[in-house]
Amino acid sequence: MRPAYFRGEVLAGAALVTVGLVALGVHAWLRPVTPVTLEVAPARVDVNLASRHALTVLPGVGPATAERIVAGRPYRSLDEVRAVLGDALFARVEEHLALTPLDVAPVSSR
Repeated sequence: MRPAYFRGEVLAGAALVTVGLVALGVHAWLRPVTPVTLEVAPARVDVNLASRHALTVLPGVGPATAERIVAGRPYRSLDEVRAVLGDALFARVEEHLALTPLDVAPVSSR
């Protein structure tokens, strides 16, 4: 036969475990959540082949600039693209640009 105090010790232990788990849950619930930010660099975009929408992925290039890029096709060199974009914007997007040779690139409809 078990002593009389055994039941009380078991109940007290269970109560302590329950209080601890509740406190841990409250702590986790109240803890501030820091947002995770991901830096995603756009892949290289071919100025002779990319769609208007694909060009707008480039930093600083909106619909109007994408339209100017498409209107100036085909490009023989990135210097021609620099003339269309200007030096400041070209410096921002240069690392994301690719250029397909003229014999491979189709001429776009204007």
